[in-house]
Amino acid sequence: MGGDSVVILHVYAEYPDYHWVAAPSEGIACVDDAARAAVLLVRYATLTGDTSHLSLARGLLRFVLKLQANNGEFFNFVDSSLSINTTAQSSRKGFGFSAARAYWALATGYRFFRARDAAFANELRDAFRRCRTPLSQVLAHYGRYDAIGSHLYPLWLLQRCAADATSEFLLGAVEFLQVETDPEVEAAARKLAEGLLYMQLADTARYAGAFLSWPGVWHAWGNGQTQALAALGRMLGEPQLVSAAEREGRQFLSRLLVEGWLREFHVDDQAHPAEFPQIAYDIRCAALGLLGVAEASSDTTCAVLAGLAASWFLGNNAARAAMYDPASGRCFDGIESPTRVNRNSGAESTVEALITLLEVLNHPVARRYLTSMPDPLRECPRPQTSSSEVCRSFTRGDSPHLTLCYNRASLDFTLSACLSPGKRGARKER
Repeated sequence: MGGDSVVILHVYAEYPDYHWVAAPSEGIACVDDAARAAVLLVRYATLTGDTSHLSLARGLLRFVLKLQANNGEFFNFVDSSLSINTTAQSSRKGFGFSAARAYWALATGYRFFRARDAAFANELRDAFRRCRTPLSQVLAHYGRYDAIGSHLYPLWLLQRCAADATSEFLLGAVEFLQVETDPEVEAAARKLAEGLLYMQLADTARYAGAFLSWPGVWHAWGNGQTQALAALGRMLGEPQLVSAAEREGRQFLSRLLVEGWLREFHVDDQAHPAEFPQIAYDIRCAALGLLGVAEASSDTTCAVLAGLAASWFLGNNAARAAMYDPASGRCFDGIESPTRVNRNSGAESTVEALITLLEVLNHPVARRYLTSMPDPLRECPRPQTSSSEVCRSFTRGDSPHLTLCYNRASLDFTLSACLSPGKRGARKER
């Protein structure tokens, strides 16, 4: 591509033979997926020491570099001739989701390669630092809000109010700032994080603690605010950011683990949320958000919840279906209802699943709960119950039974483990 070798990731693969399928009017491959995969492969090498896939990571990062414009924005798709699609709505040059994921990949690559290949690392560093131009345009609106109902929405996030896309960029900023002092990038990250705090629902809301994705809307996919704030707060030593992430983990994500995953809700109609479809990109944000809270706050109960969230991939879900196949490495594209699974396997689904499983398996507590399955017939005995409390129980082979309860009055959860439900006393973990 442009005289260089790059690696692409085909966008879709369809059941039953998983042949490649292009995205109509968009192309065959995109920055969105290449950036995700580069993050996955670099993290895999970092956590395992296995560098056998680094040539793929380099090629994917080369592809990301090719799609960057001089002003720091990104195009997204290429067609079958590897020509950049500059006209499709999902591929036009901009500073939205695709750019945010690209900057996450560039920073992750820079952090890894700086001690292994200085020339390539510097190329990635220079490309990351081009974020300053579009960031300055975003932050020109710092301090301005849209007032909708009783809620103030900050206008200095990516795409004005996109808290979800902003969280992906912040994950890249954290990677970059861990290896390089850059007051301009740090100041920008602090302002973006401040904006995310305005997107969190108050304790009076039905879904207290949830970070909205856009004004008036929460959706599960791409909602990585807790993952980003926990990591940024931990790195900067900012307890307010960690506390906000912990609020979403304890007040909202724990509730979803008890009551069931959601797809989306609107602030003015929280009593009627959408449940489906549910996809891997939903689960990554929840599981790694909870894992981030555990690492930033030393609250191991959130690591337990991270493992429970990731068990969605192995069958702890509404369809009771194994969504991840360890033999092929594929993850299915989603759960459309309790009786219907979309068995196609696009790049996004598989890479998001692998990122989640890699991080959860690397955590000594979270990985113990990855094989949890629901067991509605058993529940650990608890010292007291409340009409405000709802519970769900899980089995884990020969491991102690686990009951997770969410209290709608206190907006918090408890975990109880017992070896023989109904016969032996419960151990209340929190």
